[in-house]
Amino acid sequence: GINAEYMGSDEEKEPGSPSNKEDHNNKQKVSAELSSIVYLKGVRWKSSSDRIETGTMFEMSSHSEGKAEKMLLDDPDLFAEANKVVFSRIYPKGKRIQSSNYLPYSFWTAGCQVVALNYQTNEGNQGYAMRMNEAKFRQNNKCGYILKPLSLRVRGMNISDQISPTSLMITVYRGWNLPKGHRKHSEHIRPRVDLFIHGKGDDTSMRSSTIEENSNGFNPTWKETFSFELEYPSLALLTIRVLDVGREPCVAEATAPVESIQQGYRVVPLYDPQCDMPLNDTYLLCLFKITTSRD
Repeated sequence: GINAEYMGSDEEKEPGSPSNKEDHNNKQKVSAELSSIVYLKGVRWKSSSDRIETGTMFEMSSHSEGKAEKMLLDDPDLFAEANKVVFSRIYPKGKRIQSSNYLPYSFWTAGCQVVALNYQTNEGNQGYAMRMNEAKFRQNNKCGYILKPLSLRVRGMNISDQISPTSLMITVYRGWNLPKGHRKHSEHIRPRVDLFIHGKGDDTSMRSSTIEENSNGFNPTWKETFSFELEYPSLALLTIRVLDVGREPCVAEATAPVESIQQGYRVVPLYDPQCDMPLNDTYLLCLFKITTSRD
């Protein structure tokens, strides 16, 4: 409900009248102790070095995506170090008049705590950022919070100190009940699988399967293996995308953080790229193998 104390009455009161003063005095005051633990103080970001030297844990600065991208290019390690001390909130630039989004993963790899997106945009390629965001936070039961890797939390610890050379091998065997997109019921799709890694630095890469021509496209078989060499698996996300070559940019998709992938044979549920909702009985059968330098 709405507190009636802040609503106007039928009779307009003159500023400074006794009744106005009485209302002001009757307003409930917020406990200073409570306020000190539940708010973030907005401060101006002069430089990453300044934030490291003078910042405190309850201070937050807001950056447009353009400003944040410049800090990532100029000195990503210094930006990440500052984000161990204070909060950074990134927001889409004002020129995105159609509510498009940037991809949030590059800011996550720099330790930014709040990466804001246009939630109203969730369709097709423009909605991929939102689907990536949903996948990222799905790993913690969608509670809204994820603990950052140790190298993005501990002062003086460089992210390169946590390099963990990892080999990710994915064999895509077959698909079930792939949607036809905008094709007619009698037409066959020409499915191809694209695999993307979005992560830090050179971890970001892409692989593509061949086009399955020898089936009806509904339950295709590929039996193709793809490998990715990663240095920062805790910051990487895997996207598996099914395309109808020549017609649809994407008919089905699945995204997951690499560190949440379970090894072995897995049935991967696919999502509708137009709304990020699970497709009924639509899956890929994949084999995942993950090896690290310690294995």
